[in-house]
Amino acid sequence: MTIGETVWSSGPWPFRFVPLIGTNQDIVLAALFPDGVVFEQMDPASADIRTLHAEEAAIVVNAVESRQREFAAGRLCARRALARLGSPVAALLVESDRRPRWPYGTVGSISHTEGFCGVAATNLAIVIGIGFDVEPRAALPLDVWPTVLSDAEHQSLHAMPDRDRGVYARLAFSAKEAFYKCYRSTGGGWLDFHDIEIRFSAAPGEMTAEVLARKRLWNRAPSVLGAFAISSQFIFTAFTMIER
Repeated sequence: MTIGETVWSSGPWPFRFVPLIGTNQDIVLAALFPDGVVFEQMDPASADIRTLHAEEAAIVVNAVESRQREFAAGRLCARRALARLGSPVAALLVESDRRPRWPYGTVGSISHTEGFCGVAATNLAIVIGIGFDVEPRAALPLDVWPTVLSDAEHQSLHAMPDRDRGVYARLAFSAKEAFYKCYRSTGGGWLDFHDIEIRFSAAPGEMTAEVLARKRLWNRAPSVLGAFAISSQFIFTAFTMIER
């Protein structure tokens, strides 16, 4: 397999297999985001918390070192992404609900797990909402399934071979996390896991999120197209909302 190659893989839900080698963000970008979205990534273990602005460092001053490094990785990637968009590089602080406070005219999403941090950002002229999530390629614990999955999602998982269920449950969890970030970035209110249903397309790597309840909170689009990809280590999901 060559660097950057994207392989279509069959399975219960066809997906894009992304061979992450090194830190080539173009691999993830091509699989998940439309043109105009910039993506930056790094391993949080390599993040230097001393590079944070003082105001940013104050947000995690009482956190354990691993959390500080994750936070630093997110801010460093965001800084690089915003610079590519031509946005002034400044402290990226937080809203009252702890979401990043993106500079005027931009929108972005940060996600991290052990070994990977990624940031997607763009100008509001390109999309009005964006959500990105990364999870380890590991089974979602069974005791979490009732909290995360709708009845329809639960039934679709049980129709799969045993070996696939846990990872695809984690994929559904990640997709809901990514959709919620997208939803919130456009001004949407609180949603529970059971307010969202993920429907996977026959086309590899494509999915749709539908808000099952309280649709009037977000009249712009009751459903939104998303994308996902899986590497040997990680699950990536993303949603972008374009104004109709």
